[in-house]
Amino acid sequence: MSTKKVISLPEKKYFPLNRVEREIGIACDVEDLIHFAAIGEIELCVKINWQRYFDPDSIATDDIRIFSRYDYEKARKALTETDYTGHPELSYLEVAYETDITVFEEQIIYIGEPKDLIHIPVEIKGMFSVSSELFSFSEKALIDGGIFYEKTLKLPRANDFSVYDITSRSGGDGIKYTPTGISGLNYPVSVNNLYITNVELERLISGKTHSVLAQDKCNDKPNHGNVERFAAKREQILMAAMYIQKEYPEKCKTYVDWAKQIDISAISFWPDTGKPPLEIDGIERLLSKVFDPKKWSGN
Repeated sequence: MSTKKVISLPEKKYFPLNRVEREIGIACDVEDLIHFAAIGEIELCVKINWQRYFDPDSIATDDIRIFSRYDYEKARKALTETDYTGHPELSYLEVAYETDITVFEEQIIYIGEPKDLIHIPVEIKGMFSVSSELFSFSEKALIDGGIFYEKTLKLPRANDFSVYDITSRSGGDGIKYTPTGISGLNYPVSVNNLYITNVELERLISGKTHSVLAQDKCNDKPNHGNVERFAAKREQILMAAMYIQKEYPEKCKTYVDWAKQIDISAISFWPDTGKPPLEIDGIERLLSKVFDPKKWSGN
């Protein structure tokens, strides 16, 4: 009588969409997952493997911008205050964020003109989530095999993460660095290169999204609660924008700079969370309408 060897394999951290039904053991096809992503109930990801000076994926780039939150003043002082030699202690800050599926590393340096901190991406590797807006605008086309190029990608939800911060060497807790996403990678998104993480699968299996998903399936009417919540968030952002424009007009010459300053100053406006109620790309879209009122369409 032959016996089969049982191999103990590590837990998978993410799955292609066409494997989800098999993994969770309940009916859940690709069309369902795209729909759930479109209404913001789950995150779907693409896999990135990008390094500075070396791009194995040959991903088209357009001035990569990094979105992160940190103690701006502490970072600036670390790069500008001189020691006994007459030079700053550090010429750059090396910061990194890591989970079991994502690595995100950058350098922060100070330049004299314009006097500001700039971000240089070093490594962008692993899973990055696609905005729900791409799915909501392109849901049917994606299901039918379409390809869309996404510039803004966010860090996916994670149960645990580590932050490496060179400023911690001088004591304290460093600059309290937390990245949120990237823009500038023109990444081709299709059903064939989308993944779902085990964190999102656990949310599906545990039923944390069940009540909202069931309601959405049974009710095609607009969710006025969501509309009201977004309106409240938008009002908070605009109030913060008015204050920033008054106090730091030089930081509001473009809607991108304006949004960045709101993000940097978030702890002052939202002390409980330390971050704005909208992601940086959402703030940019909102402020772009302030620059060009013709873009307003009632939402």
